[in-house]
Amino acid sequence: MKSITKLNGFKLHNSLKVYKINNYFQQQQTISTTTHRNFIFNPFGNSDTNQHNSKGGNGIKYVEQRIIGYSQKQVFDVVSNVNNYKNFLPHVNDSKTSSMKPISDKPDKDGLIEYKTEGSLTVGFSPFTETYVSNVFLKSPVSVKAISENTKLFNRLVNHWTMAEGPSDNTCRLTFQVDFEFASKWYQTVANMFFNFLVKDMTDAFEKEMLKQYGPPSQITKKVYSTQKQC
Repeated sequence: MKSITKLNGFKLHNSLKVYKINNYFQQQQTISTTTHRNFIFNPFGNSDTNQHNSKGGNGIKYVEQRIIGYSQKQVFDVVSNVNNYKNFLPHVNDSKTSSMKPISDKPDKDGLIEYKTEGSLTVGFSPFTETYVSNVFLKSPVSVKAISENTKLFNRLVNHWTMAEGPSDNTCRLTFQVDFEFASKWYQTVANMFFNFLVKDMTDAFEKEMLKQYGPPSQITKKVYSTQKQC
């Protein structure tokens, strides 16, 4: 994994579209808009989540479930398109994947085949910009899982999205799990910003991208639960 020292510029959407999308989400008020930019690692302070604190290391495990107003397949298509992340995810300067290959030719008990690809993300948080590579496992339309271990940036980073049919037509029960620990204490100085990126900025950005691609949701997003702990 190579370190990238130059911060690339973000690609901007049409300003009018961005304004309409942001204005729509401000009206919905689905989740708190407060973000924490502290440089001291304190993931348990000043949070609106249901927390389960426990003594541990410098890593974080977080789980959140939402009911959102898009279909299971629509959600999967947006989350699984890693190549498009650079166009809408904050702090992502570049994103790309290798060719996708099936893990097995035989479907699982639900008739689904799991595929594997390699995904590369370049993320920028002042004062650093880094590129990391993950193994990405996809099972359409129910699961996207990205695993990065023992790299320069992370001891571990696991993002796991699971999509299930929602309680009504054109809705999805989306569960997001993240488990990460930085490899260096120096990176811990930006842990709060990275935590906000993974937990709040990323999930909100995915919903805005769905709004852009598919139009207004069938219902307002409902946050079912969230938990986090230090490990």
